[in-house]
Amino acid sequence: MTSQSNFGEESNRTFSKKEINSRFSNYQEKLALLVSKAENYSPLQEQTESSESNFDTKLLTSE
Repeated sequence: MTSQSNFGEESNRTFSKKEINSRFSNYQEKLALLVSKAENYSPLQEQTESSESNFDTKLLTSE
């Protein structure tokens, strides 16, 4: 199997079928976790919550 790093470096390695299947299953589990986190992420909600908590109503004027 030939793999390529994020830096474009190629390397040849030999893996057993069992090891490839194990690594792929691990990859799928991590990918599913990232997808579930991404689905629940809302930068707008986070921004609204943080701005609301830092808003001081005592400094408001009638202008």
